[in-house]
Amino acid sequence: MHHVLDDVFGLDTLKAVAAELLGTAFLTLAALLGGTPFAVALALTALVYAIGNVSGGHVNPAVTLGLVSAGRLPAGKGVLYVLAQLAGAGAAGLLAARVGPVPSEFHAASPFAELIGVGFLMVTVVAVSEKHVPKAGSGLAIGAALGAGLLTSKGILNPAVAVAMGQAWSAALWAPVAGGVLFATLFGLFSSGASREDAAGEDVAGEDAAGEDVAGDDTMGETADDAAEEDPSDLQPSASPAAARGERLAAGAALGVGA
Repeated sequence: MHHVLDDVFGLDTLKAVAAELLGTAFLTLAALLGGTPFAVALALTALVYAIGNVSGGHVNPAVTLGLVSAGRLPAGKGVLYVLAQLAGAGAAGLLAARVGPVPSEFHAASPFAELIGVGFLMVTVVAVSEKHVPKAGSGLAIGAALGAGLLTSKGILNPAVAVAMGQAWSAALWAPVAGGVLFATLFGLFSSGASREDAAGEDVAGEDAAGEDVAGDDTMGETADDAAEEDPSDLQPSASPAAARGERLAAGAALGVGA
């Protein structure tokens, strides 16, 4: 219990929650004032690099809840993340009019479009979290995925941003969450299957290597046996010419004659 409380209310978690609040505020400003999906995608790309090492750079309740459902984030921390994201988006909604002109109204896409659109983002986020994407390219991959999802669905794809846009009762509030949970779960199933196949392949390779080691041991044993069966005299080194002459001199001296 103490470990769980430390994990939820520890200093690192508080830093991560603050990062999610600030990051979601900036992302919401980009959505409210940028006017195009490209502004939001670029903002997310920058935020992944800026706060990814602190909180993971979710800045989206759909992403956070998707990772919680897939067992990749503790539920307690996930709740704090979502509250921080909603607070950050709300603060951005209040500040946006002081930064620049805000469109009079926004529109969510259909529930199916919001669900499918967030799939681009969720699959990429999970792939990054499982190290399928190099760390240096994580921000580019996630930003591009969000841009593709926004352009494809014409949706909002972020419940916190939807609240700031006055779309709290639209499909943009719940459909991205459903998509996040769905695609995080599906990718986890496919990824775990691929991991099991890779592990099986490594086991087979290990067995082959072990067989080669055993064969090598057998070959060494046969070589040793062959050496033992050889005539010991064949293993004697041949005498050098100097040694042979010394032996002849010694024999001649014994017989009283010169060599």
